[in-house]
Amino acid sequence: KYQGSTKKDDVAKLGIDIAREFASGDDENSNDGNSLLAVPFTAPAGDTADAKLADTTFALLYGRISISHHGEVGLSKEPLLTMEAAAAVELGRKSHSNYVLFGGVENTSGSPVLAVEIIKVSDSSVVWNKNYPVVTADPSVIVQEIEAKVPALDEK
Repeated sequence: KYQGSTKKDDVAKLGIDIAREFASGDDENSNDGNSLLAVPFTAPAGDTADAKLADTTFALLYGRISISHHGEVGLSKEPLLTMEAAAAVELGRKSHSNYVLFGGVENTSGSPVLAVEIIKVSDSSVVWNKNYPVVTADPSVIVQEIEAKVPALDEK
């Protein structure tokens, strides 16, 4: 379905498809008990450029961490309606995850940023977070930095 396509949207979708297939393991319908729950990044409705950045960054990131942490990463079927940590923690609790990785494009002080966070579910503490200015955002660079910040997932 994506064969021969060089469109970034198709590449991002292919990355998510591959990561889902790779991470699905024996039980395709359950994310329960994964150490890390990855929640697709969001963008304001109607903003295609921001949506493309959020989708591409998430697809690359999810693909990489699914492979590097095979069997430890779940994909949320529910998007976050808000970028509040409490909502991410609740989603993590529902899926029995130790950590939640989420992000989205927000307008901070008049400048849009891709905000990304990793939260520890047990105590709602922020393990790591960073805002990336949209105007200079490079998904491949962002993904490398975030992947390096993912905690050791075999630790409970």
